[in-house]
Amino acid sequence: MRGAYDANPGVTIWFDITVNYLPEGNGPRIFVSNALRASSMESFRAAVSAAAQAVGYPAEYIEAALLIQRAPQGAIDGPSAGGILAVSVAAALLGDTLRPDVCMTGTITPDLAIGPVGRVTDKIVGCAEVKAKEMVVPRGLASFELTTKSLSYNITVTEVSTLAEAYEWVTGKPLRSVN
Repeated sequence: MRGAYDANPGVTIWFDITVNYLPEGNGPRIFVSNALRASSMESFRAAVSAAAQAVGYPAEYIEAALLIQRAPQGAIDGPSAGGILAVSVAAALLGDTLRPDVCMTGTITPDLAIGPVGRVTDKIVGCAEVKAKEMVVPRGLASFELTTKSLSYNITVTEVSTLAEAYEWVTGKPLRSVN
């Protein structure tokens, strides 16, 4: 699964996520790129857990790896990619793909909500750089300033509250059980 995430202040991070079956059932096993700092690593761990819960897949059978392909100089820190990471892991488990014209920011919470992040108006620049046509953000963050800035880049801002809503916007398919 390949994706892009818009980091502060609007720099896009390209990543690959691989999800494999762990037959021993002693997972989840999480591997991350050296470019990630502690809070980003924890965000990926939370994303794997949330995705497994959302699709009804036992997390103990998941081995997931996050490899940063392109990022700004220095380590990446913060939970702002948690939502898109959870969508990406769920898509890998379900065999769906991410829409290439959508970018997303937002944290993931244990109750599968997409939580708030900072500097959303800066992140629209990252979306424009990857030629996204839509930016998915946590509900309540679509301010006048964000709307105005997104219009200048011809990007539609879509607010979501849950992982299920985000999944549908980012993949074009409903979030469902693996069974």
